[in-house]
Amino acid sequence: MRISVFEIEPWECRVFDLRCGHEIHYAAEILDLKNVSEYRDSGIVSVFIYSKLNSSELKHMPVLKMISTRSTGVDHVDADYQKDIVISNVPACSENTAREHVFGLILLISHRLVESIDRTRKSGFSQKGLQGFDLCGRTLGVPPSWRAAPGIWPFSKEARGREARP
Repeated sequence: MRISVFEIEPWECRVFDLRCGHEIHYAAEILDLKNVSEYRDSGIVSVFIYSKLNSSELKHMPVLKMISTRSTGVDHVDADYQKDIVISNVPACSENTAREHVFGLILLISHRLVESIDRTRKSGFSQKGLQGFDLCGRTLGVPPSWRAAPGIWPFSKEARGREARP
């Protein structure tokens, strides 16, 4: 079976080569209408978030049995096109990265970094009106989907999460 992997970096190819005995085609580009005809005999495609797989692309892939997206979300894949095409994703993809991004945004807000950088670029630096707030001792409300919540709040020992109730 031919497997076509899109939006892939050279260092990622080694992982696929180690784990697969099938014919694999690697492409750094996205899968779209311009190149889909080159991959019409692919039984499996693996994409990232930039390949938008709608019915217009999928109708050109008659032997396609599976779409594997190397992301958490699948909103870039038309799941209703054909029900016999299996769509897989990576539910825990980039969990730590997402958490770290949230903390970065919290720090930007609490220390008013955007305002201070903007003020410095425009008219010199003045501290007036830029006092932020400390995070130490604060409690973070954690969404239920964040596993290992108690270990993620670096500013105190308390993080609270609760399951949503119907």
